Amino acid sequence: MTLTPGMRLGPYEVLAPLGAGGMGEVYRARDTRLDRDVAIKVLPAHLAGDSRALSRFEREAKAVAALSHPNILAIHDFGTSNGVSFAATELLQGRTLRERLMGGPLPVRKAVEYCVQVASGLAAAHDKGITHRDLKPENLFVTREGGVKILDFGLAQSRALTRGQSDHEARTETCVTDEGTVMGTVGYMSPEQVRGEAADARSDIFALGAVLFESLTGQRAFRGRTGAETLSLVLNEDPPPLATSGRVFAPGLELIVSKCLEKNREERFHSAHDLAFALTASLGTANLSTEFIVSSAGTRLQRLAPLVLAGACGVAMTLGILTLRGEFPAARIHPQPQFRYVTFSGRDRSPAVSPDGRTVAFASERDGISRIWVKLLDGQGEMALTQGPDDFPRFSGDGSQVLFSRLEGPSRSLYRVDVLGSSVRRIVENALFGDWSPDGHHVAFIRGGERGGVRISVVGVANVNGSEMREVATFGYGLEHPRWSPDGSMIAAVTLHRGGASITSGPPVPPGAPHQVFFAEVNGPRQWTVDAPLKRRGISAVAWTQNSREVVYSQAESVVTTPGSAAVIIRQDVKTGVVLDQHWAPERAAVLDAAGNERVVFDTRSPRVNLMETWTEPGSPSAAGWLSRGNSADRQPVYSSLGDRIVFASNRTGTVDLWMVSTDERKTTRLTSSAATEWDPAFLAGDTKMLYSSDESGHFEIWVANGDGSGAYQVTTDGANAENPTAGPDGQWIAYASGHPAKRGLWKIRTDGTQATRLVAGDVQIPSVSPDGKHVLYRQPPTGGRVRLQVVRLADGAPAPFSTDVPILKPTEVALGRARWTRGGRAIAFIGQNASGATGVFVQDFEPGRDTLGTRRPVGGFDADYAIESFDISSDGTRLVVAGWQQIFSLMEGHPVDGILPRVR
Repeated sequence: MTLTPGMRLGPYEVLAPLGAGGMGEVYRARDTRLDRDVAIKVLPAHLAGDSRALSRFEREAKAVAALSHPNILAIHDFGTSNGVSFAATELLQGRTLRERLMGGPLPVRKAVEYCVQVASGLAAAHDKGITHRDLKPENLFVTREGGVKILDFGLAQSRALTRGQSDHEARTETCVTDEGTVMGTVGYMSPEQVRGEAADARSDIFALGAVLFESLTGQRAFRGRTGAETLSLVLNEDPPPLATSGRVFAPGLELIVSKCLEKNREERFHSAHDLAFALTASLGTANLSTEFIVSSAGTRLQRLAPLVLAGACGVAMTLGILTLRGEFPAARIHPQPQFRYVTFSGRDRSPAVSPDGRTVAFASERDGISRIWVKLLDGQGEMALTQGPDDFPRFSGDGSQVLFSRLEGPSRSLYRVDVLGSSVRRIVENALFGDWSPDGHHVAFIRGGERGGVRISVVGVANVNGSEMREVATFGYGLEHPRWSPDGSMIAAVTLHRGGASITSGPPVPPGAPHQVFFAEVNGPRQWTVDAPLKRRGISAVAWTQNSREVVYSQAESVVTTPGSAAVIIRQDVKTGVVLDQHWAPERAAVLDAAGNERVVFDTRSPRVNLMETWTEPGSPSAAGWLSRGNSADRQPVYSSLGDRIVFASNRTGTVDLWMVSTDERKTTRLTSSAATEWDPAFLAGDTKMLYSSDESGHFEIWVANGDGSGAYQVTTDGANAENPTAGPDGQWIAYASGHPAKRGLWKIRTDGTQATRLVAGDVQIPSVSPDGKHVLYRQPPTGGRVRLQVVRLADGAPAPFSTDVPILKPTEVALGRARWTRGGRAIAFIGQNASGATGVFVQDFEPGRDTLGTRRPVGGFDADYAIESFDISSDGTRLVVAGWQQIFSLMEGHPVDGILPRVR
């Protein structure tokens, strides 16, 4: 029967429906005895009188009750009241894995972590003699805390036989439904289930392999046009390799999935314990980059745990043992590369290696000016080559000259210099990045342009003296780091990382769009792009392989730039986009270059971001003080209306969540604990609610929660990336920036998710609603050495009119973040740079229709030890909190990067 709010089932008071399926209806209810909310599951009306369905319902309850494991839904009670059979279980908050996968495949690490939890839960069930037999994404629930719970043991079977029952009778009863059809779900059933044979623990392992495949690729392992065709695929065909999805996977992970999906159950993992251990080991060794071949049937991998968890050496030993045993065919193993720092000033970046692999040129600010330096890779001597401010060096084909980019006011030009430091000559004006042709007679360059009012990147070539300049191709995003192919036929470049370098030729990759490698024929019409396998992660400059058919580059492992974030070095086919090989690297990079002999050199960034509070007026009662201090990235602070609390985003627990710190006691509290990225907070409705952006759905959407992080719900359904929420004092409208390619711009929406309206079309970044709720301040993408701040009306998006430009006086890796309103909306505050290039906060009066540049004045920051990444000013204007960004830039060498760089220019 259908329950209604207020009904009682024993001690449980029904509150609201939660969902319904073919075999059950679920309601939220209140346990009046223990004063807690629970979930109540009852049979649907059409099965309420079916004794066999009731028996199955009771069997599920008993199966779950026999288990006590954090990854299995806990059952509190089972009974009958008013003729209704019900089960009371723990109340979960989150979504099913199926709902999570609707947004696309999971990050590799997250998919593995989820399946480790499922395998652990299955191991507990199998130890009790219980086989699930219907494992699928619909029956796996991901909580907001990142835990995974196994649901629906309705098809579970037990090894125990009832008295007088034969094994054959039990097998028939548990494997075939009353209608005579095979028990399970098409596409996740093991081959033995499809054939109507008895299922065991290895059948659940097959299903989990199918779930892992789908979580990693976004596609089902077995999916035909009909159910019958899918069953045939399960019986007769192997799923496609993981790499066909276009993503990067460790070879060891491919082997784990394949072993789960073996047709012969004897060749699968023999226990979920073994599978859980293998998956855990894959996470703990070089971030899934080291090949890890799991043992064959029956081997207890736990016995090898001390070896494997010790690191890559343990993995290699395990692999050697298994190969010697003959339990798995021998496979090529890439030697674990060694990584070492090449420079040590903490201010070095943008490496370029000479053709002979002996010398590296790089940019360094070690003496306060960004200049080009050179040093021997195997030696200690270092020498400044240019006067600066310069960046992005590239060696000529004969190694005698270095091409570089020099900052000239708001723009850049390409220069060349002899390696001895003499004869500096300008080649191309208004060009951001360059590279030499293989023969040394031409240079490729990238500059900004505009077509039809739209900003673009122009890829061009010119003679080495700057003459006969011509356009080769254009692209709608900002491009960086052109690289000429060794055969001279193509030029490659990479898309500008969102929020990256401020000297951009065009708009950065919008939220949700893939990062790409751009290719253009030098003397032909063709131009094309290849998606990076980790589509939302920033990529470095590329290096060409000697055959001109492949490129090598580094891609960040995390979508969020965090201290010490690891990376994957990728070799990719330039025509097909197929990833040919990959290797783990300990640090993310912006520029990578090959040094020959299986060596690669790249720049690393080790940032930390901490919160500091200071007073805005001279003679204040206290000095500046750190609210947080350490190696985390604490950023995007926002004051409460009373100024007694600051909410901020932080990665201090491994995922990005919202935190709160009290400004008087410095007490820090975690507000959200989802496995998703949750950031960019704002207060709503007098501090009782919070706004933020979360990618729990697979892409960023706007969410609202109570001030303590509870009661969260999704507001937008943008479909790509909705970010940077902000609201006025009445809390009726939320403004945000959409990165959806079809509707990019500034939007507003009611807090209940209705009346979504676009106010401004185009590239809009980091909006902020004024304290009176009348205006929205936002930033346009950096261009021409400046950032423009624009103001429109919240009611209709009409210009205020008011705009002001913030010059970028010195290139920085810190994007000039969200501008804020102050003084009751009578002024705007924003991050800028002083004459020495130090970042800090300025304030400028806001008067629509009047140029108020003369009122611009510094407020705080401008510390040589850190840059300002984001900030807020208290509502009374007396206090300033800044996220102080500190970075160490170094050059690192990796060797041997076998399989990636066997032959690289």
